[in-house]
Amino acid sequence: MLSLHDLGPLTPEERAALDGARQKAQRDPRVRAASERMRKAEQALDAAMVAQDKSLRPILDKAEAAHSPGIFHIRLTGDEREELQAAREALRGSPEELALQKARDEYYKTTGDVMTEGNPSMAAIVKRLPEGGMEMGVRRDIEMGSPSPSGSP
Repeated sequence: MLSLHDLGPLTPEERAALDGARQKAQRDPRVRAASERMRKAEQALDAAMVAQDKSLRPILDKAEAAHSPGIFHIRLTGDEREELQAAREALRGSPEELALQKARDEYYKTTGDVMTEGNPSMAAIVKRLPEGGMEMGVRRDIEMGSPSPSGSP
């Protein structure tokens, strides 16, 4: 995954503008709706994983709690991350996994569209991001424990 340092040749001012535009976009109803669709697709994939292996439920619950606003001390162990990765890999190409990818793509596209709407200077900044740069900025909020656009983890 990209880090903030991987955003290419952006100046500190451009990075701040990008961050502000992303935060503003996350309050937009279109982004919130896309976020909700992504959340539901994630829940469907989680349910499919648990249907294959019920022992994953506590790990998924722990992962969800770790992404709740204000929760920073809960971390998955390496073994837990590997178990979830293997379960997701087993579902690669499944309807649930494909639906989640589609929902994520829609969320990132919607976020980018809202960020750049009527803002040519932001469009120029976003265009200069490396592949995955838009996703990194949005994903960072989720992974750092910030509230999701919909206000739920």
